[in-house]
Amino acid sequence: MLAADVIPSDATMTHAEIEAALEIAYLAIAADHRLTDDEIQAFHQVMERIRQIETTSVEGTPYRASEGDVRSEERVSERTLNETLDAFAQSSERVDVDARLRALAAKLSAPARQVAYKIAHAIALADLESSDEEFEFDLQLIDALELSNAAAAALVDEVTATMFAPER
Repeated sequence: MLAADVIPSDATMTHAEIEAALEIAYLAIAADHRLTDDEIQAFHQVMERIRQIETTSVEGTPYRASEGDVRSEERVSERTLNETLDAFAQSSERVDVDARLRALAAKLSAPARQVAYKIAHAIALADLESSDEEFEFDLQLIDALELSNAAAAALVDEVTATMFAPER
């Protein structure tokens, strides 16, 4: 069960969309005001996977990273992971989460919004615990991403099927 597995293999996202999706993922795991080792590990896996689809050309046009692309082979170091988590933690301390989610959502295309929601939902499941704060965050995120309840439910079903599929 890897949270990163919910990222579609054919996803394309700009650098700004990737950064917004990662910050949303961080906010999802920080919603209950504690980061578990399982959530941090899931964030690390998501960070590595999503950066494999890194995507911004000089013109800002999305492209799919190829197998030979250097970025598709790089691993995210523990240092980079910790620096990213620290940066998101510092920036989230000074803002209203609802307002921040709306600002991040504005950076995302419709397909990237769906990917960001799937990542946030999957990463929040990493510790196999739920809280009122996480539930409230999920409602805020659905609203900020302008997802219908039906669309959010369908994405949750996809996440659940991916993360909890029987191993073969």
